[in-house]
Amino acid sequence: MSRGIWVWLGLGCWLAGAVAAAPAAGRNEPLTTAKLLVDLARDYGLRQHGQQTEADVQHVRALLQAAVRLDPKLPDPYVWLYELAVLEDDQAVAARMLTGLLNAEPRHQGAFTRWLAAGVHAQQTIEKRAEWLKAVAATRRPPALQAQVHVALAHMALEQMDPDKAQRHITRALELEPASIDAAILALEMLTHDADPTQRLRAALLVLQLTPQSVSAAWQAAAILDDYGFPEGAARFYEHALDLHRQV
Repeated sequence: MSRGIWVWLGLGCWLAGAVAAAPAAGRNEPLTTAKLLVDLARDYGLRQHGQQTEADVQHVRALLQAAVRLDPKLPDPYVWLYELAVLEDDQAVAARMLTGLLNAEPRHQGAFTRWLAAGVHAQQTIEKRAEWLKAVAATRRPPALQAQVHVALAHMALEQMDPDKAQRHITRALELEPASIDAAILALEMLTHDADPTQRLRAALLVLQLTPQSVSAAWQAAAILDDYGFPEGAARFYEHALDLHRQV
């Protein structure tokens, strides 16, 4: 069980944004007991690296759990307890730690993404997944998080063979969060070859704007321009796509 356990103690992870998101001024604040416990857990893990035992894992967990009890609004211990639960494949504890992290840091996009995916996965039928997502969508959240819900609803609509509903959810997601990469990619994927070329080009360019390293989007933009008589513009996008492909 201990294999890989200590990586999270020495290295950042995708959830560590909860720590980095703290205001810079907060670094000068007095160290609370809860923060001290998190630091002790991290330092202990680093000292035991390569020699850890089951007892060491339990010691680190106890320190982090004590930090949660002392300060339920401190994001850090939830981050590391979540990582421990994932490494141990304890989905129930992982879900609780994500919920705790979101209560402490409601705007944390990484935590919400994982929480949303876990919630969808927990529903046993497509009908239950749709019902659960509708309930999630009815709760007021920051626009970027609400956009994620609409992307999930769009995927659900596609599973139910309802592309019109999926398109409405994608449109709403991009209204809420114009920089939503997932929404932009899905919008492009949903367009068929016989769709309006201006719409297809606009969708491809949006993906490229948000993810400049997308070979697929660059190639699609080039193909559209080539098909409709803009060879010079197409050549630039083809060249960009090839450059990206060579870097892979």
